[in-house]
Amino acid sequence: MLKDLQEKKALLKKDAEASKLERNQLNSEASQFATKRDELNTKTRTLIDQAQQYNTSATNTTYSFQRTKRDAKSSTKKLITCS
Repeated sequence: MLKDLQEKKALLKKDAEASKLERNQLNSEASQFATKRDELNTKTRTLIDQAQQYNTSATNTTYSFQRTKRDAKSSTKKLITCS
């Protein structure tokens, strides 16, 4: 009886150690994935910020062009009217 219990204890201890090693391996992989995810998120944020700056610049250029075009039309009409 005592021998059976000792064998079960040894087997459970072995299984526990194997589970612990597997857990540690999975935790290590999860940590590596989290690090890679954080790096990619940082790159993504940088690219999004850059795209927003380009969008703002394009919008400002469009407004400036439209204003210049409108002013040119207005000036042309004034010249024609004055002539």
